[in-house]
Amino acid sequence: MKNLIFLSLLFVISGHAFSNGEAPANAADLAKKQTKKILKNRTVGPMYLSKSEIDTLMTDALNGNGIAANKLGMYFDVGDRNYEKCLYWLGMSAELGNAVGQYNYGYVLLRTKTKNNVEQALKWLELAQKNGQSYAEDGITSAKEWIEKNKNDFTSIEPAIEKP
Repeated sequence: MKNLIFLSLLFVISGHAFSNGEAPANAADLAKKQTKKILKNRTVGPMYLSKSEIDTLMTDALNGNGIAANKLGMYFDVGDRNYEKCLYWLGMSAELGNAVGQYNYGYVLLRTKTKNNVEQALKWLELAQKNGQSYAEDGITSAKEWIEKNKNDFTSIEPAIEKP
C-alpha cells in the first residue's frame, strides 16, 4: 500500500514538475519530501483533514453551512475520535436543516444506547427521513425497539447537547 501511495504521489509530483517545464533532479527524494510535508499537515486517523481544512470548515459551519458542520462532525467521529466535538458539529448540522447531518446526528446518538440520547436520535432520524433520507428507517426501527424494551427506565429526556 505504501508503494502504491508513493508511486501515485511520485506520478503527480513528476507531472507537476514537468508541466512547469522542469525535470526533477531526483524524483524519489522530491516525492519523499512532498509526502512528509503532506503528512505533517494531516491529523492522524482514518479520515484526514488538514488544519487549514478544519479551520475553513469551522468558519463555514459557524456561518450557517450545514454541510460543513456535518463534515466536521464526521471528522471528529471517524478521524479524531472526539465524541463531544462530533456531537457538537453534527448537532449544529442537524439544527441547520441538513438532512444528512440529521441522519448522522441521529445515528451517533443512537449508538450510545442511553435513555437521554435514544429518544433524541429517534427525533432526528424521523426528521432526516422526512427530509429525504430514506435509509434512516433502520435507525428509526432500532430506536423504537430500544425505547420499547427500556420504556420502564425512561423518566425524563434531556437534550443530547446544548445549543451553541
